[in-house]
Amino acid sequence: MPEPRDTTWKATDDSQAAIRSSATYEHACRDAGPVACPPAGKRHESGPGRSGVRSAGPLLRETELFDFVFAESFDCVRLLDAEGRVLRINAAGLRMLELDSATEIEGQTLERFFTPEARLAMEDIWRQLRQGTSVHTTFPVVTAGGRRRWVESRMRPLFDANGGFFGVLALSRDRTAERRAAELQSGEARILKMIAERAPLAETLEALVRTVEQLSGGMRASVLLLDETGQRLQVAAAPNLPDEYNALVDGVAIGPRVGSCGTAAYRKRCVIVRDVLSDPLWADYRDLARRFGFRACWSEPIFADCRRVLGTFALYYDEPREPSPFETELIHRAAFLAGIAIQQSRLVQEQQRQHEQLAHVSRLNLVGELVANIAHEINQPLYAIANFANACGNLLERPQPDLGRIADWLAKIQRQANRANEIIHRLKRFVRRQTIERVPLRVAQVLADTLTWAGPLAEQHGVRLIVDRVPDEWVVLGDAVHLQQTLTNLIQNAVRALVDAGTERPEVRVRCRSEGTSIVIDVVDNGPGVPPERRAAIFEPFYSTRADGLGLGLPLSRSIIEHHGGRLELLDDTSSGCCFRIALPREASRSPEEREGKEAAV
Repeated sequence: MPEPRDTTWKATDDSQAAIRSSATYEHACRDAGPVACPPAGKRHESGPGRSGVRSAGPLLRETELFDFVFAESFDCVRLLDAEGRVLRINAAGLRMLELDSATEIEGQTLERFFTPEARLAMEDIWRQLRQGTSVHTTFPVVTAGGRRRWVESRMRPLFDANGGFFGVLALSRDRTAERRAAELQSGEARILKMIAERAPLAETLEALVRTVEQLSGGMRASVLLLDETGQRLQVAAAPNLPDEYNALVDGVAIGPRVGSCGTAAYRKRCVIVRDVLSDPLWADYRDLARRFGFRACWSEPIFADCRRVLGTFALYYDEPREPSPFETELIHRAAFLAGIAIQQSRLVQEQQRQHEQLAHVSRLNLVGELVANIAHEINQPLYAIANFANACGNLLERPQPDLGRIADWLAKIQRQANRANEIIHRLKRFVRRQTIERVPLRVAQVLADTLTWAGPLAEQHGVRLIVDRVPDEWVVLGDAVHLQQTLTNLIQNAVRALVDAGTERPEVRVRCRSEGTSIVIDVVDNGPGVPPERRAAIFEPFYSTRADGLGLGLPLSRSIIEHHGGRLELLDDTSSGCCFRIALPREASRSPEEREGKEAAV
């Protein structure tokens, strides 16, 4: 005969907790080899549960011992024939399978209690048993009442004296509680991970509902949340309830006789309705229950930390029933987890709202600064308009005015006036609670437009302005006017600093390069730079190194760049002059290859 061994089949992975057995259970099932019956003609008593013996006395004692274990065991003990039909099963086995009498199963196989995966596994198990191998396995069954249970079984083959296989002695223990506890703990860990990672509330609640449904077969669950008034329930997660039913209960008002959920939210305690077709709490909703086949519904209030009701967690069944101890614990723990998820989600929303309010207050605090800054920023196009207008006047005083140049300058005056209007419009939007419009912008075009606005000032003061040429595919997301305004402001600050310092051969260079996921733009001059003691305050509102400066251009420029998801900083490592660096996120869909920029001098 083959050497006996234990094999274990499990429907889930190895992460399941190890199944424990009591010492008595282990001793009763310890395998000492296949059982052999005595040869024909020897004195023995036949019948289920008898193994080979040497004399009538020991046989009687073994029979009495087996009958005692069979009757008194808390585990399922059954004797099967060679085809797997039940010859004998004890009372504990009947309770495990939720049968009223042994006559309901004797002479039949247990196949109708097996899940599809268990049926496949049993084919291999019986092959091993016929070969003389004892088997230790765990598999799911579905009871006569429709409940899913996990059963640990130890099966021992029986052979006659001639080595013929004639049956199996099996002992089984219900391991559903341990299995469910492990699965519940695993499910709770997944939900808590989603909460910690701030997953959307709808996704978290749906995952919780599905986890609970898997732990209690034949049931459908839902989460309803109270609206802002605290008087009506809204469907938050019910993936396996009919959409039509969800639509009908969405927005239902809570009250003392409003089904299970409406009543639970109103009473602030768990409501167990064993049969919705007879319970008075469902009197107004019985037709709805019949329509969708609901017979039992239990609802647990979801509480905040302050015992304020946030909503309800409900379980629906298709047959009248009351909750088991496990199901009672399950709905309590599910409602507790839902409460954590809801409070966490609302806390995040409140933090976001407060952040938006703080940002808005910060904008309002800058209103005074922005009002003054309007004059500062509008001064740029107005200055250009005045220069072009003076030039036009000078030409008109000549005997033969150059009408072509006058027309060109008038067109420039119109463009500068339009620019002044656009600056005012964008500043107004910035003060309001509105986000900056971000669209794909070619960096080359932004630099070219900046050169148009800042070039005349540099040319007027004899400052050489050099702007890098960049590839057309370098693209950022942003607001063109705001970015042009920021670059123009930096260039004009540099030009004025060079003029005030009387720098020989004054020069402002705008360098641009691609660096990782960013486009970096440096505005560098060869002037005296910013003294070290003033660097820390350079971006503070109303701080200026010029006597006639308002000290608003740099703070506003930094705010604009930060709203674009970038940064503006003054570098400390320049040997002379100063360098202001802008770093803007590059549009991911158009990531360019590094290219070397070529210079264009003005």
